[in-house]
Amino acid sequence: MEGTDLTTRLLALLWALIVTTAIPIYKTIIKDKDILSNFISELGIVFCPGLMEVLAGDAPPAIEWFESLSGDIPNYVWGVYVLVLRKPDCRPLLYVGSGTQNRKGVRNRILFHFRSGDAEARPKRVREATENGYRIVHAALLAHAPAPPTGRSTTLRFAMIALEAAFSVLFWAFVPSSKLLLLGFRCPWPPHAFTYGGLCTHNPLTRPPMGPSIDLTAEQLEEMEEIRRQELLAYHREYARTMRERDPEA
Repeated sequence: MEGTDLTTRLLALLWALIVTTAIPIYKTIIKDKDILSNFISELGIVFCPGLMEVLAGDAPPAIEWFESLSGDIPNYVWGVYVLVLRKPDCRPLLYVGSGTQNRKGVRNRILFHFRSGDAEARPKRVREATENGYRIVHAALLAHAPAPPTGRSTTLRFAMIALEAAFSVLFWAFVPSSKLLLLGFRCPWPPHAFTYGGLCTHNPLTRPPMGPSIDLTAEQLEEMEEIRRQELLAYHREYARTMRERDPEA
């Protein structure tokens, strides 16, 4: 029952994030909540132990909860992972990422963070933290699934990236930024209640997934263009409303 309740809750958040924050390509591939649900079911996602209890808590988890998660990262799976960074006498830091390589999967992505030769290619804030004395002390999976067949990977990658966005919001893994404040309304707890800092700089749904590009049909391309038109119209309507409120006589 717990798995069903957890999946239902996450689906609601995933869909809300896609509808309100995603770029058009996500809305074209995941056109409705049923498609999203089918993608999640097809992936066969396994969540980390204790996740439902944590999300039902009155306060956000401490960094020690993430450190208590198993550091065993299987081969040949996709996943959403966390990195815990510590520095003596400083606030701990958290990074949320995902790994969706066709063959090597999330394990290769996590190992990438620990290889000194790849330090320059780490995410910007993770690199800056390690250059300033922080150390990656733990990595764990929040969710994982068997790597799908190559023929399905390009499409299913959209659902896994959406899951990365959801966990970034749930555990408020973002750097302080006015651009991300609206995402705070989707978080179960006030962002200021978290006792660790975040290292994620953006909502993953605002960028196309990494990996092979997807071949869109003519109909899908038209749908994307229509989404762009509607979002632009909505922006101009909101802008005009704001200007009228500031200066009713203009």
